[in-house]
Amino acid sequence: NAEGTGMVDRAIEFFMPVGQSGESQQWVTSSMRLLSLAARGGFLERALSDMRKVAWDRGPVRLGTHQKDDGTQVPKWHDSEVAAIAYAIQNILARRARQQAPAPVQEAALGDSALAARPPVMAGKKCPECGAHAMIRKDGCDYCTQCGHMGTCG
Repeated sequence: NAEGTGMVDRAIEFFMPVGQSGESQQWVTSSMRLLSLAARGGFLERALSDMRKVAWDRGPVRLGTHQKDDGTQVPKWHDSEVAAIAYAIQNILARRARQQAPAPVQEAALGDSALAARPPVMAGKKCPECGAHAMIRKDGCDYCTQCGHMGTCG
């Protein structure tokens, strides 16, 4: 590490405050225990990446924001609660790493009022950039009505 103590600061245990007696929340406890094992085994990044690929049939889950090229923030959508939790953990770990880095990193922030002022999102295919199911065909090109991402044309 930077202090030269020979110790590496990394996550080794994960907890989420939910009641363990409820049947509907057992998967959360199990997932946190598995992430703890992955962290101790040195493959946490891969485990979190795999969790981000989990999908369910209840529709997308909104968590976090995605920064467009022009600096504006749009909501980020995930395919399941599992994917959203993995995204949140990845962000916590990244923020912690930035705090320990020598050069400070500034984060752009956009208020909730600016997000609320956005036009309504049209339903469509999943956007590869922001994750919203908002890809439509516009003027012969794939276009995300959530973040403005332009996909393939023709």
